[in-house]
Amino acid sequence: MVAEGARNIRVPLGKGIAGSVAENGMITNIKDAYSDERFDATNDRQTGYQTKTILCGPIRDQSDNIVGVLQVINKKDSTFSDLDSEMLTILSTQAGIALKNAELFNAMDRSRAKFRSLLDIIVAMQSDMGTNSLIFTMTQRSPSVVGANRCTIFMIDKENSELWAMQVSERSERVLWETT
Repeated sequence: MVAEGARNIRVPLGKGIAGSVAENGMITNIKDAYSDERFDATNDRQTGYQTKTILCGPIRDQSDNIVGVLQVINKKDSTFSDLDSEMLTILSTQAGIALKNAELFNAMDRSRAKFRSLLDIIVAMQSDMGTNSLIFTMTQRSPSVVGANRCTIFMIDKENSELWAMQVSERSERVLWETT
C-alpha cells in the first residue's frame, strides 16, 4: 500500500531511504529529505507532493527477518522526535505480527477450500450419481485439492488398448488417447 495519489512504488533493496532501511534494518530519521543523498524525488515530481521529513523503520517477522518497511513522511509543524521513533518501532512490531497473521489466515483459508473440494469429491463418490456427474465433480474439484489448473480422468479401454477421457458438457463425448 502506498500514499494517497501514488501508484505502485518499487524500490530496490539498498536504494533510497526505504531500500536502505530494508537492507540495514536501522530506523532512519531524516530532517530534510532533499539534503539526504539517498532520497529520490521522482515520486514527489510525479505526484506533486513535497517530502520534507522522513521517519522510516524496518518491519520484522517473529524470526527477526525484515519483511517490509514502515515509512512516515512530513511531521506536522516540526521534525520527528525520539518518541516518534519509539512509536514507529511499536507500530512496526505490530505490523509484523499483523502481516504474519494475515499470511496464516490466507494459508488456512486455502487449506479450508482444499478440504471442502476433497469432501465434495468423497461425497460424490459415495452417492448415487451417474458417471457423467461423478467425472464432472471430480474434474472440477480435484485441481483445487492439489493446486492444479485442470484435471482429466482417463479410463482404460482394454478391448482397444487405449485410454479415453470423457469431456463432460451438455453433450458427453468420448476423446481417445493412444497408449504407447
